[in-house]
Amino acid sequence: MSARSSRAAAPSRTVNRGPESLDVLIPAANEEFLARTVADILEHAEGDTNVIVVLDGYLADPPLPQHPRVTVIYN
Repeated sequence: MSARSSRAAAPSRTVNRGPESLDVLIPAANEEFLARTVADILEHAEGDTNVIVVLDGYLADPPLPQHPRVTVIYN
């Protein structure tokens, strides 16, 4: 029996939103320019662009922009 057949296939988490979709993942730990970076991405992004920010143990200061395309994960 091959190793490939002994493992279950992992479920796919890819969402096909079209050719102009992009998710930007930003891991951050006490980043001074994080809010400006997120704002710049939202301002210049074309198509269906989402920003996912993972904060490692702190709250963003200055706060991140409130936007429906921004997801913040507190780790």
